[in-house]
Amino acid sequence: MKSGFVSIIGRPNVGKSTFLNTAMGEKVSIVTPKPQTTRDNIRGIYSKNDVHIVFVDTPGIQTPKSALDRRMIKQSMQALNDCDCLLVITEANRHGSVFEKDRPIIELIKKTKTPAILTINKIDTTSKRALLPQMESYGKIECFQEIVPISAIKNDGVEDVINTLGKYLQEGPMYYPEDVITDSPKDFIIAEVIREKAIMHTREEVPYSLGVKVENIRRKGKKGKKVMVISALLMVERPSQKGILIGKNGNMLKNIGMEARQELEWLMNTRIFLELIVKVVPNWTKTDKGLLRVLS
Repeated sequence: MKSGFVSIIGRPNVGKSTFLNTAMGEKVSIVTPKPQTTRDNIRGIYSKNDVHIVFVDTPGIQTPKSALDRRMIKQSMQALNDCDCLLVITEANRHGSVFEKDRPIIELIKKTKTPAILTINKIDTTSKRALLPQMESYGKIECFQEIVPISAIKNDGVEDVINTLGKYLQEGPMYYPEDVITDSPKDFIIAEVIREKAIMHTREEVPYSLGVKVENIRRKGKKGKKVMVISALLMVERPSQKGILIGKNGNMLKNIGMEARQELEWLMNTRIFLELIVKVVPNWTKTDKGLLRVLS
């Protein structure tokens, strides 16, 4: 069996989490149109056809502007150094190459001896005529073993990526049982689902400043009719953001809670009662103390 750890790296919003979910055939990482949705390294375990890959989905690499940015960069750098192969994802661009945007990542890859595969995602948004020059410009860098164009959202070329990665992994053991698809703990998965629904419902000023923390999980009711009761805090930096999350007559928070509950019931195959409380934690993304309070 070929096995190993593959870190998925790239700029924000190039489709790293979408690729992981498509490769796994199930949702293991939340996806939204907003940048910086992924904040932690999330593992998806792929086991099929004598290939065992532990994918590590990382936060987008960018210039840090806050303590939260620095934390996310640290997560990405750790994954970059602790893997057997790198999967670098960029995006097709109908207006030509996006090479300059990827230069900081390329410079990091040049300093490693780890095999790197480049995936150009979102090929469904451009033409072959625009894509070929982009592939040629990346090919000239000579730090990628192979370049694979894909559309992760349409599952076009994803299997080609997995087959390509298999060529650069060594024979080794299975690190997880075959039926395990992620090692994320239950409270982390719950918090991420809630955060995804909140991001999808709110305006631009809320998503980056939103943190979700599961306070309590308990079972309630008689045998055979038990309900999982989940209490979670949604933390933002300003009172105005709290107002947006709650919404008029509490309707925004009700909609977020309803959608999160429905997905969690499907994921966990149990009835759920979800209690959401919105709290203001001033400037929590700006300081290490604030990060510890919200994300620990």
